[in-house]
Amino acid sequence: MRNAILSSVSHDLRTPLATITGAASSLLDEEARLDPAARLELARSVYREADRLDRLLKNLLDMMRIEAGAVQLSKEWHPVDEVVGAALSRLEGRLHDHIVNTSFPADLRWCSSMACSWSRW
Repeated sequence: MRNAILSSVSHDLRTPLATITGAASSLLDEEARLDPAARLELARSVYREADRLDRLLKNLLDMMRIEAGAVQLSKEWHPVDEVVGAALSRLEGRLHDHIVNTSFPADLRWCSSMACSWSRW
């Protein structure tokens, strides 16, 4: 099980690194005559993949904290529309080119979410 997880994590980390490395090398190649639009797209690609890598590493650290018992979860009830609104706010940068419509059944007003308390390592 541990080897499977390490293999998966390794793959998940290498994918954004490969994209970052490829885009950065293209941007640094002085002989490549890239037009401004291509340069901008490569820079955006570097930014997106670095952000993805950051999220993957944060998730990995969170999993390690959970495994080590350094996290205490407490369940709380919250209005569904507030939970979805908060999630959409966090994703605003990634969703700026997309229209998101939400609708909730009338009887679905509350949901349970977990708050985490981190202890020091």
